[in-house]
Amino acid sequence: MNLAVLGDVPGRKFKKMEGGQSPVIVVQEFLLAVGACPLDDELKNEHSQTRTWRVKIPNVAALTVELENFQKGSDSILTLSFPLVMVSIKDTLAALIAALELSRPLVGCRLYLDGNQLVIAASLCGDVLSIESLRMHYELIKAQRELLIRSLHKYRV
Repeated sequence: MNLAVLGDVPGRKFKKMEGGQSPVIVVQEFLLAVGACPLDDELKNEHSQTRTWRVKIPNVAALTVELENFQKGSDSILTLSFPLVMVSIKDTLAALIAALELSRPLVGCRLYLDGNQLVIAASLCGDVLSIESLRMHYELIKAQRELLIRSLHKYRV
């Protein structure tokens, strides 16, 4: 496997790997393609089957990419998630009601509350994992995120 470090681009610590199509490599190539800058080092545990990347996408937001069961190929699950809004404790009920009403027309995405943030996420299974499918889901979730943020402001969340 050939390993080339992209040292010319400031702020990037990702490495481009050539050869093979392991899910980890596909995710790293996707992150390079969208111009992601890492917020944290790649989170990995030697005894775990999960890897997590937290990155900043220019002019968008922080994106979290979580890859589960990455060593099992087609059994792996990838989740892309973007934060929508911060929710105070007193507004949690209103935010959940608004999220339930706004989640009906979502295509391929789900909303959930993670701590004090309302999050939009989409998941893919490993047997369809490619840079093209990642880019398609990324664009889908990004477009719906923008619509949801505008809609949530109408609910005063």
